[in-house]
Amino acid sequence: MKTRLEAIANASVIVVALIIAYRMLMGNVGLPVVPRSLAPGDRLPRAPGIDWSVHKRTLVLALNSGCHYCEESAPFYRTLVREKRGRGPTSDGVAIIAVFPNDADAVQRFLRNDQLALESIASVPLAAWGVVATPTILLVDSTGRVDRSWLGVLTPQQESDVYKEAFGSKSH
Repeated sequence: MKTRLEAIANASVIVVALIIAYRMLMGNVGLPVVPRSLAPGDRLPRAPGIDWSVHKRTLVLALNSGCHYCEESAPFYRTLVREKRGRGPTSDGVAIIAVFPNDADAVQRFLRNDQLALESIASVPLAAWGVVATPTILLVDSTGRVDRSWLGVLTPQQESDVYKEAFGSKSH
């Protein structure tokens, strides 16, 4: 009885080890691949119309014209734009831009409907940038390096964090 139990245990260990080895060698074939989202220190690729070196920091709003959560977050984005405008052209070196995966007409409709007047708008493949969902806010330095990122509809605390990181004060 004892040897039979040992044989079953040994066979089980071998089967599990083979499954683990197969998955490691084959790269989890057949399992869904979840793209890695951006992390502080990642560099964003170049995109037409975007020059990171023009500003000390850039607040990037990664949006999608068909995104309900982007529309829901538009009042906060308008607050950021008003604050930037109220601080004048230097605004502590912070620019606010938007990137969309959509065509120009869809983007213009979205911005017009949500009354967002941004400094720059670019069409980029968000997945190539590591943006896994919209809305995403990125704080990027003058070399294109991500300093901070926020994903989804933000809580009031997260909105305060974005505001503080962009403008150096807590309230909005």
